[in-house]
Amino acid sequence: MRCGHRAVDGFTLIEVVVAIAVLAIGILTLAGAAAATVRSMADSERITDAARTAEMERERASSTTCAASAGVDSVGGARIAWSAAPAGAMLSMSQTISLPGTATVSIAAGESCR
Repeated sequence: MRCGHRAVDGFTLIEVVVAIAVLAIGILTLAGAAAATVRSMADSERITDAARTAEMERERASSTTCAASAGVDSVGGARIAWSAAPAGAMLSMSQTISLPGTATVSIAAGESCR
């Protein structure tokens, strides 16, 4: 018989606390990554909608006669400014897509007049 020593199965309190802390850090990291992914997906959707609208405006401007035109649209929080001006037998077009907090994209193109 041994005095003062006993065999104990299980975990100490400090081991349990450390395990819970590691688990909590992992869960918080995953939650942060999920939130960033959701934000990124929302931004991508806004960019796609704005690009689609800009493309429609470009097609509309190039399908009409070679006349000067300009306008501003707003789609999903994005601001799209565009202008078209005749330049000889070409129609010179420029577009600026501004997404608050994300990016501003400028596009310049030329197409033959119809």
